[in-house]
Amino acid sequence: MGIGADLPREVRSIIHLVTSAVIIAGMIFLLIHIQQIGRMMLAGFVLLLAGASGNLLDRLFNHGRVIDFVVIGMGNLHTGIFNIADVFIMVGVGLLLLSTRKWKAAPP
Repeated sequence: MGIGADLPREVRSIIHLVTSAVIIAGMIFLLIHIQQIGRMMLAGFVLLLAGASGNLLDRLFNHGRVIDFVVIGMGNLHTGIFNIADVFIMVGVGLLLLSTRKWKAAPP
């Protein structure tokens, strides 16, 4: 959304690459060290890793740009332009949030 748009392209690329690599390493560290992990949390981590890895690979092999954008349309009905990896990241975050929530039954 324009964050860092004023920075030189090389600096933006380095920031994106380093940030993505640190986040991926952090998620792998968490997965290795979490004692008990439920299915929903595991799915959330997997989607986050897939999305972050997809964006990182795009940036590495496409001159610092992410190129996996999609528009889905059927006749006059169509979606906006979206990024597949970012969809994985958002769904992964949602699953992680849901998996960490403590559901409590209402008192009788």
